[in-house]
Amino acid sequence: MRQVGIARQFAAYRMEAAGRFQDADSQLRQGLAEAEPLAVAGSETMLIQEAGEYRELASLHARHRDRDRALSFAAKAVDLATAWLARDPASENAKASLFRALVTSAHTHDLLGDREPARADAQKAADLYRRLADNGNLRYRSDIQTAEAILAAASQ
Repeated sequence: MRQVGIARQFAAYRMEAAGRFQDADSQLRQGLAEAEPLAVAGSETMLIQEAGEYRELASLHARHRDRDRALSFAAKAVDLATAWLARDPASENAKASLFRALVTSAHTHDLLGDREPARADAQKAADLYRRLADNGNLRYRSDIQTAEAILAAASQ
């Protein structure tokens, strides 16, 4: 099921690149609808997918300057990951999910011109990144670079 979610996200990127915003949005929402019930049932794989769909929807809407939806999806990603980490504080996947959600929230705020919330979320993400056991993993490189860029811009 996770591979289907990744394929759906890739399809959404392609649709957006082709100027088909609504189709991209529908593609991501369909993935969210498929992941949510299984995530609620406790599937860690589906929790990861659900959080990913919220992050992708936040980014999509931020790029298209849909402020309310972008911030709502970013907040849902952070809330979902925060609740997961509260239930399972030792879970590296929960920590990584919260880290990535915070980066998405920071980037969403940054794209929308909200500098202080962007800086605050980027700082939280950077702090959490240091607590990840596998923080040298290349899958986090883009995320930590985004957080660091937001922090660098905020300090100028």
